[in-house]
Amino acid sequence: MKMIPQLFSSSDKDIVEQKSLTLFPLLSRQACVYSKHLMKQYTEYLWGSTLKRQLQLEGQTRIPRVSCNPIDIPIGTSREDEVKLLSMFYKNNLLNAFLFTIKKKKVPTATLR
Repeated sequence: MKMIPQLFSSSDKDIVEQKSLTLFPLLSRQACVYSKHLMKQYTEYLWGSTLKRQLQLEGQTRIPRVSCNPIDIPIGTSREDEVKLLSMFYKNNLLNAFLFTIKKKKVPTATLR
């Protein structure tokens, strides 16, 4: 509803806002339509709001803009370089593995008697 509010009639809005699952079959056909573009926008919206919330909890003031667009990796890039590039998006990446460690907690296991 936040993306394209004009698609929702007042009765559609009431059903969705009240989370009336039993009334969902009564939603208008127009309110149930979605496209690839709308799904991309919705994914970016969810991803961005989650990232914003997480970074604000950590005290960050600059929130990056999220995008589902593919990364432009030049044609002819070797597989090794591509893997190194993509690993940079992770905390424990291949190039800086010595800087970070994952603190794993040992989970107690139940013993059978």
